[in-house]
Amino acid sequence: MSAGDRDEERPGDRPGWRPDEPPEGGPQGPNPYAGTREELDRAIRRLDALEWIILFAAVGFALGGGALVAWMLSAGTGLGFRSTWIVLSLLLLVIPGGIVFLKERGRGK
Repeated sequence: MSAGDRDEERPGDRPGWRPDEPPEGGPQGPNPYAGTREELDRAIRRLDALEWIILFAAVGFALGGGALVAWMLSAGTGLGFRSTWIVLSLLLLVIPGGIVFLKERGRGK
């Protein structure tokens, strides 16, 4: 191996290079897909964060809506606020979540 060979950068020398990625450049010219994996990883992380935000918002709306309806029911009837709030909040989470789950399960068939 000559001194010039040691100075050349090989694809495996780059940080973050994966064996399934074609090396940049080559006889066909520069790789048009360079950086695609990093962009996809970043998009996946952003979508994961968005899913968590939507989930926490849904839980917040279910708790808030359950509290509002429980307050209205407890004012006009003899039902206790806390137990009514718990039941209504669970229903507001479980029923829509169950519908979505069944629809997604049906798509997979």
